[in-house]
Amino acid sequence: MDSMLIGSNIVRCSRLQLIISFLQAFYQSLGVELKGRLDDARRQTLEELCAKKPNQIVYPLSEEEKSKKLIELGELLLYLKRFYDDSDNDRYHLIERLLGDQYQIEGERTKLRDGKEIPADSIQSPHDPDAAYRKKSHQTVNGYSVNVTETCNDDGLNLIVDVQTEKATKADVDFVEPALDIARDIVGPIGQAYMDGAYQSPDNQAYGEYNDIERIFTGTQGAQGKFEFVESDNDLVVIDKLTGAEIIPHEYKPGHYNIELPDGKWRYFKPEQIESSKRRQELKNLPKEKRNRRNNVEASVFQLSYHSRNNKTKYRGMFKNGVWAKCRAIWVNLVRIKNHAQ
Repeated sequence: MDSMLIGSNIVRCSRLQLIISFLQAFYQSLGVELKGRLDDARRQTLEELCAKKPNQIVYPLSEEEKSKKLIELGELLLYLKRFYDDSDNDRYHLIERLLGDQYQIEGERTKLRDGKEIPADSIQSPHDPDAAYRKKSHQTVNGYSVNVTETCNDDGLNLIVDVQTEKATKADVDFVEPALDIARDIVGPIGQAYMDGAYQSPDNQAYGEYNDIERIFTGTQGAQGKFEFVESDNDLVVIDKLTGAEIIPHEYKPGHYNIELPDGKWRYFKPEQIESSKRRQELKNLPKEKRNRRNNVEASVFQLSYHSRNNKTKYRGMFKNGVWAKCRAIWVNLVRIKNHAQ
């Protein structure tokens, strides 16, 4: 299996543009009677906001003016939240969510959240409230994560058997169990499952052992450390990869070790560091044919998104993007069936 990030058909925008676009969408969705309930000053402010595109409003502002505008609009959002309720408009919950994502409410005032405090699954657009933000390696996306699972037998026809579409913040480890459950229902018992290091977790390890599925990882997460861990005569040995020195560590509590460095300082190792080192060694010793087998699903992921533009689909919302992903998978399968039958 493999996953990819795919962007929704929404415009990336600054924080201020995002808030303006939500206020525009909410106000424009109100009927004449609901608009008329607002006082003249706030109605005029919203009318002026709706007269231009968000970027046209933001572009001429200085940084100081942008900061001031963010505070003013926060107060307006809070007013709208308290003035209306969810029985007035089906977009009301988006105003509530945006206010919670971007601001802290302190009595009758709002305080802008620090950028680091904004959750990754914060709302990204009034036109696609399902889309989420994620940065993975060098890729930044406002959209979804698509996970693809396919068979990889040595002989015969191999097909995609499962496609899952979730918010971009969905971790790869959370796709494993449902994907393999669906695959087993379709193809029967699974002997081996090939995936990269992002799918590793204690729960997935237990799942594989319980269902007698050998999990073969063709990559590991994180940077390589300075030390390597090997077992010798049932003892753990730490190898300094720079000098080649072998050190017997001290287990100061179950699974946790430390060593004394030449400068007199102590270096401590957690169980996950030791496990990661072991996985890297297993990967290094993995036969080439096994290491390359997962390339097939990487090719499938490439074909799935081949016709996307700038890694974005033409669709908005999780349902539509999920249907798009399944349709692309069906197309890939049909081409494979045709080629196999010839």
